[in-house]
Amino acid sequence: MANLCPHPDSEHCRNRRCAAAEVTRRAFCNPVPKSEICDRAKTCWLHLWLCFSLVFSFTAQGQGLKFSEESLLWDKSLNLRGGFGFKDNVLLSPTKHESGAFGALGFDAMLLRLPIDGPQFYVFLSGDDYRYLNEVGVDKEQILVATSQLQFEVGTAWETGLELQYVFQNQVFDVSATETELTTLRLKGHGIKTTPFLARKLSENWRLQSHIPATRQFLLEPLDDYWEAGPKLSLERQYGRRSSLSFGYEFGRRMYDRREQVDRRGAIVPESSLDFEIHEWEFVDRHYWDQQRRWRSDTKLAFELNVDNGSGFFDYHRYQLSEQLRYSSETWMLRGQVRVNYYDYQVQTVDRGGAARRELTTFTVTVRGERQLWKKMKLFAEYEHERNLSNRASNEYAANMVVGGIDWEL
Repeated sequence: MANLCPHPDSEHCRNRRCAAAEVTRRAFCNPVPKSEICDRAKTCWLHLWLCFSLVFSFTAQGQGLKFSEESLLWDKSLNLRGGFGFKDNVLLSPTKHESGAFGALGFDAMLLRLPIDGPQFYVFLSGDDYRYLNEVGVDKEQILVATSQLQFEVGTAWETGLELQYVFQNQVFDVSATETELTTLRLKGHGIKTTPFLARKLSENWRLQSHIPATRQFLLEPLDDYWEAGPKLSLERQYGRRSSLSFGYEFGRRMYDRREQVDRRGAIVPESSLDFEIHEWEFVDRHYWDQQRRWRSDTKLAFELNVDNGSGFFDYHRYQLSEQLRYSSETWMLRGQVRVNYYDYQVQTVDRGGAARRELTTFTVTVRGERQLWKKMKLFAEYEHERNLSNRASNEYAANMVVGGIDWEL
């Protein structure tokens, strides 16, 4: 929930909603011409960075920090990667499978300040560019993610801070979960997310955290721009070899700029506006299995309730199960993940006027391996299988992708 990606179940968006939302909507939710998306997104991003810098500057002055090489401990990294891959259903089509090879380029960059004598601060940038070598309906797919966080300790039990995130996407996505007629399409847009947070250490092993994320998503037609905001509360317990369990609840409200409600048959209701209320409960277990912490499993169980402000056409219950197993040593990193989502729609039917209610299951399997060759160079290979199962034939598809190459740390 509150994802910058309009389809949060996609693997591309991994490692990545209230009275306050109403105030935000009245202040900023004027329609934005599609031709101005890039300029407006960049302007908003610059404004967020300016606010972030001012908060950092004033807080630092209030604590009497001395920003010099002697008082700060900084770390940085830059990785470049390149390779080739193949995908057998680029357009995620249920019938017409366009397959193609592609060249892959990407990078990761990080700047980190350790909280030795003041706040913790980091900036992380990651981008990937896939260029198809033959005609498959699209020439490229791209994603760029920028994340920055400033975190302060207040006394011995409190932490507070602010996180900013920007995402650019130019990819083929399945958007059928929350759209009326659309299934898969080429999605292009920008997303900006700001998240103030506050955490309280209850005891040696227990921690309570609250977040209030707010997201602005700019999307090219036929999709619509929207705001999304709402609070999140989570309780975390540390145990064992730095393992952790967490229980969380998040409420969000998504408010579309121009999108209209539909009736129970899917027909547009003129002069209306569409909002979603989204409730999500989740349980996450990150467990280290050995003393060296080489083996790790990540288990997630989640339930999401989506309610629209109209006929209930978009109401659904979503059940999610995700399991990841990871092994890491000095020379190898191996990771496998399975993710399953089941959507149970409360009003939508398979066919307009029919009695059978719509169902959708999304299934993703990812396997990745990395082998260290030299100190700053490694080989990587990844395989991904993505499948949709539904009682509506137009929502079903299967796609396989494999990519491999070299990662070089500068």
